[in-house]
Amino acid sequence: MHTTYLSFSSRLAIALTAVLSGSAELAQAEPAQAEPAQSRPTQAESAPPEILLYAKGGYSYAVARQSSANGSFEFTDPERNGWAVDVGAVFTTPLSRQLRPYVDFAALVRSDRRMLIPGIGLRYDFLDPAEKFLPFITFGMGYNLARWTTSPTTLSAENEQGQSIAATVQAGFDYYLSEHFALDLTLRSDFYHLTTTAVQGGSIRQLSDKASLSALGGITFRLGKSAQEPQDTDGDGVFD
Repeated sequence: MHTTYLSFSSRLAIALTAVLSGSAELAQAEPAQAEPAQSRPTQAESAPPEILLYAKGGYSYAVARQSSANGSFEFTDPERNGWAVDVGAVFTTPLSRQLRPYVDFAALVRSDRRMLIPGIGLRYDFLDPAEKFLPFITFGMGYNLARWTTSPTTLSAENEQGQSIAATVQAGFDYYLSEHFALDLTLRSDFYHLTTTAVQGGSIRQLSDKASLSALGGITFRLGKSAQEPQDTDGDGVFD
């Protein structure tokens, strides 16, 4: 009877040892299975911020009007044809890939006067910025600093220089020849109100500059790389 009891105890000890050993192996295996999969950064997340630098120039036409009061006197017709230069930068933000802020500086030059317009605004790209052909439109505000280089009358102009708030609308496209260089074509419209007044005796003559329309061409240089928007083509909730 004593021998049978020892045999049963031995069997029980062996069984408990096997159970405990299996539990330990399972406990060691579970943490490895429970480790969460680390997500790989997408191309858009790893790409550096993109900045577009541009320089363009071309023809510019001025919209101006003359008026007089209490008679008239000699007042040279203002030059409407001229040229324009525009340089600036477009910045990428985390808020939107296609709606981006910009800063620029434009010079509108005629033979008798010049206008300098620093400005800021927003540019909207109609396609993904990584596309080769990229049409865009911009809306901005600036400040027009104008000065006559040739007086419009034999008398000294009362306002040989002036300032005005300016609104700017541009539409055009970039066509990328490589990853970083693109050709740029743009139509630019600047709206402002500048008045030059000259007085002789009791006669007053005024010239009002209202707007300019410019056709510009130039180049765009892209700093950084414009990554494609991340895609989930198989619909599994994980970007490709």
